[in-house]
Amino acid sequence: EGRCYRWGHTPTPVCISARYSLLTGLPPRMHGKFHNETVLLPPGLPTLPGILADHGYATCAVGKMHFHPVRAHHGFTHMRLMEELPEHLEDDHYLQFLERQAGGAPLHPHGVRHAGYHFPQRSLQDEAHHGSSWVGDESLRFIEANRARPWFLWASWISPHPPCNVPASLADLYRGAEFPPLVGTDQAETPLVRRVRELYYAAVTQVDSNV
Repeated sequence: EGRCYRWGHTPTPVCISARYSLLTGLPPRMHGKFHNETVLLPPGLPTLPGILADHGYATCAVGKMHFHPVRAHHGFTHMRLMEELPEHLEDDHYLQFLERQAGGAPLHPHGVRHAGYHFPQRSLQDEAHHGSSWVGDESLRFIEANRARPWFLWASWISPHPPCNVPASLADLYRGAEFPPLVGTDQAETPLVRRVRELYYAAVTQVDSNV
């Protein structure tokens, strides 16, 4: 069984603060975290995966968690991590996957940041080894392994977060497509903005296909 929340809203637009709200069911004013600085969840605060694990569920976190410390499990009995900026190979299961399957982990596995953060890019990985595909594959592996018992899965994709680094197989999926007009600006759509929008749509489609 499941439920699709078609009109869900986040209590905060900030990454880590929003995740803590999802974990605890509390707004930031109650769990106390408003920003993306390195912060710890208050000890003893119940979490959704922790409550479910205590009642016999297999609970799994796959993908970007943004937890501090990185391996703080917050009640998850299984963790398969893929962070934007992993500091250590040992903390990041996606980097370990690239080490084994793709001939090594690149310095920027999710696109070149800094100067290239808001510029169109091409992924160093093909579609099968791309991070969005990995989250889908690992999620499916967990579901299949636990289908005979209650389970809870938190699947968290990095895409369509910048940089826009879709694999080559999707790079031209929306080239020349008709998009809704830009909202909130009087500026004309430049070729650069147009290309970023094409890749953004492609990144969303890749996530959707893995869902």
